[in-house]
Amino acid sequence: GANQSSEFQAYLEDQGTTVARINSEVMNDINTPLTPALLDKYDIIILDWLQRSYTPQEADAVRLWVEAGAGLMTMTGHINNQATIDRSNSFITPLGLKYNGSKGFFDGPVTQFAPHPITQGLTLLTFLGGLYIDVTPDMIGTNTTIMTLPQGPVGVVQERVEGRVFVFGDEWVEFDSQWQNMPEIKQFWVQTLAYLGPKDSCTVPQ
Repeated sequence: GANQSSEFQAYLEDQGTTVARINSEVMNDINTPLTPALLDKYDIIILDWLQRSYTPQEADAVRLWVEAGAGLMTMTGHINNQATIDRSNSFITPLGLKYNGSKGFFDGPVTQFAPHPITQGLTLLTFLGGLYIDVTPDMIGTNTTIMTLPQGPVGVVQERVEGRVFVFGDEWVEFDSQWQNMPEIKQFWVQTLAYLGPKDSCTVPQ
């Protein structure tokens, strides 16, 4: 993403993970191609404020990386314009998932959850200036809507071959001002990372 993160990245590293920020102005590598060799370094990729759209070849590399057993999470809404939508969709449309801007950017909070490992125990999740998600089954991924607002699905998970995807319609859960002071957002991250992480992982972030 575009901006350096302080507390969130430090939180991840405190759990024993290795965190790298790629394709960002911070690292001066916006145009570095996403290749299989690059992707294979990571167990989980979290997309935040994307600085460019991705090519069909890059999106296909991500799809194959997920199908081999990796975890992908996407967020959107960092800036309320079409570029935010198009850049994220360049990543996830090949998976049969797509952010839809036809109802504009809207607010929550999310209070309607379906039972799932990510949503266990959650009653309220910040949602400010986000989008709903279109789901187009492709006969490969198994999609489940786990969070809903009146405008439509805002949290969708996909089991895809050996990997897992979580598409979330907003980005405020990543902001230090939100997750650091609201216990349910920390719980959300614990459960999200546990769901997306390697199936043979022996630790769960706390």
